[in-house]
This record gives sequence, C-alpha cells and structure tokens, in this order.
Amino acid sequence: YYISYATSAVAALEVLAAAIEDYDAALESYRYIYSAHEGDLSFTEVLENSGLYSVFDEEAYILLKNIYSLKEVGKKN
Repeated sequence: YYISYATSAVAALEVLAAAIEDYDAALESYRYIYSAHEGDLSFTEVLENSGLYSVFDEEAYILLKNIYSLKEVGKKN
C-alpha cells in the first residue's frame, strides 16, 4: 500500500501545482482522472491522458520542485 499512497500523492501534488497555474485546466485533469479510474487504462496512462506526468517520469519531480521552491522563496524567516 505504501507505493500506492506515494504515487497517488505525487499525482495529487501535480494537480495542485497545475491549479496554481491554471485552476480550470487542473480541475479538468482531476475530473478525467476520477472518471477514468475504473477503465482499462493503467494508472500511468490515465495520468498521461489527463495532461500530467507519470509518477515515474523525472519531469514530474522537477515540476514539483520548481513550483514548491517558488513558494519557499516568498516566505519570511
């Protein structure tokens, strides 16, 4: 179960990061993921079809690092 939770968390953070840039597009991605979860596609295919990176793609982690690093820059000490 730990792997499932971790991969789902990465996808959820991607949706959150997308919402920071374009809320409507992120909502559409979320709705696609939610509606496609019972189909014949794999988890990674669903993510890629929704416009997100696969959790096994390094680009997903680069995106998350860049988005969340920007949030740290604006914090006061």
